[in-house]
Amino acid sequence: MLNIAPDTPYRISPAQRIYLDFLRAVAATMVMVEHGLEIFRIKSVSFLGISAVTVFFLLSGFLITVAACRRIYLPGPQLVPFMIDRTARIYTPYVPAIALAVAVNTLFSVGHWGQPGTNTGLGTIIVNLLMLEDYPLFQILARLTNNDSFRIHSYNTAEPFWTVSIEYWIYFAFSLAFFVGARKENITNPLIIFPIMIFVPVVIYSSFANAGQCLSLVWLIGSVFGYIFVITNRKSDYGVGRYYILVLVGLVGFAGRILKTGELTYELQTIAFIAMCLFGIFMILGANAGEWKFLSKPIVFVASYSYSLYLVHNTIMIVIYTQIVKAPSVGAMILACIFAHVFAYAFYLCFERHHYRVGAFMAAFLKNRPARSYVPRLG
Repeated sequence: MLNIAPDTPYRISPAQRIYLDFLRAVAATMVMVEHGLEIFRIKSVSFLGISAVTVFFLLSGFLITVAACRRIYLPGPQLVPFMIDRTARIYTPYVPAIALAVAVNTLFSVGHWGQPGTNTGLGTIIVNLLMLEDYPLFQILARLTNNDSFRIHSYNTAEPFWTVSIEYWIYFAFSLAFFVGARKENITNPLIIFPIMIFVPVVIYSSFANAGQCLSLVWLIGSVFGYIFVITNRKSDYGVGRYYILVLVGLVGFAGRILKTGELTYELQTIAFIAMCLFGIFMILGANAGEWKFLSKPIVFVASYSYSLYLVHNTIMIVIYTQIVKAPSVGAMILACIFAHVFAYAFYLCFERHHYRVGAFMAAFLKNRPARSYVPRLG
């Protein structure tokens, strides 16, 4: 059904891997800079955040699809192991990041951040832990009642978390579609109905609404390119020349959309052209045997804690601004960005890098596989 042969050599080359790490590192830094400029009352530059979130969702769709395809011919059911991997990867630093935000908002007077609605209190903590912030049914209820208190957001200074919940439920939807729909696995546990009831509104709503307007579709575009990579990554039919054309078309189309609209927004045509450029370059690098050794170490280093940076930077920078700086300052913002990187790396060492252990514990707890057999997988 998926036209993926057992011997399909869809390996990501060293150059391609460094390129993906580079995109992750740059995207996380772009989000931090945009938020820093806003927090320090310097300037609003939304295109940085839009570009970064677009890259994150394109890469997520691409990598998750490649990781899922690698499980097609593994023995036994793969849905539960795959979701254990994803849940451990997302939640291991996510829960401590929520605790950090709650502690900061308890210890310091930082004010209200984010959109109108509810973003503090025990209810918000529970909603965030369940990945239900900005949940579609809450949004619809707020509109029907004209009551913003139903709009339950990320916990105050942890405003960037809204993308994490969308991405997590997309993972769930994709996993069911791939492993049950395409791999024909059977589900015997009736409790599966509960996550289905949660993710269906999220995936549908995020295709046309929410802050990202079309992030479900952005993720899907990345997934399509991931599938293309899997089925075409053979020496006999690689045809690197076609990807130069793809990049050229993407650049021309992107430039045309920006000239026409005058700004970068979550607009699907523009994002499709961005995807052509990003993944066209990725495929071209597949023909490059080089390893970029002179660049790999700093890129891999920053990329390793990029998720932690995404989770904690906003809280850290708000504390620095509200408790120390208290006035617009470019120099102070730069120093805050540097400190956010340092703190994020420490946060990574304490929490994020241990997600494999968390996954092993979850697997053993669910009796899906013994903890000692847990091995890291791409994704």
